[in-house]
Amino acid sequence: MKTCPTCNAPLKGRRICRRCKTDVSALITVERAAGRHDELARRAFAMHHFNRMYHHARRSHCLRQTQASARLLALAAMLTKQYPAALAVYELSKNVNCRPVDTAGR
Repeated sequence: MKTCPTCNAPLKGRRICRRCKTDVSALITVERAAGRHDELARRAFAMHHFNRMYHHARRSHCLRQTQASARLLALAAMLTKQYPAALAVYELSKNVNCRPVDTAGR
């Protein structure tokens, strides 16, 4: 997380915003958990464990809704033959309210 979600001040690695004093530590924890689930989903894909991939992709997307997490979840749903869910999640990934992934912030 680069900026405070309350006032957009740069965080520079801080857990408390210097400007508005918002504690962002819980948000940082959630983002890290989402990143872990994303990585586990990708590893499960590489090992052809698609049910495990679906589980981790779903957790990642629940924690941090980005276009990349939605597309990973849609792929996992397709690979586990959950076609209506795959289509619904893919359509969600095109939603403008779904944040694009910030690879630099990982």
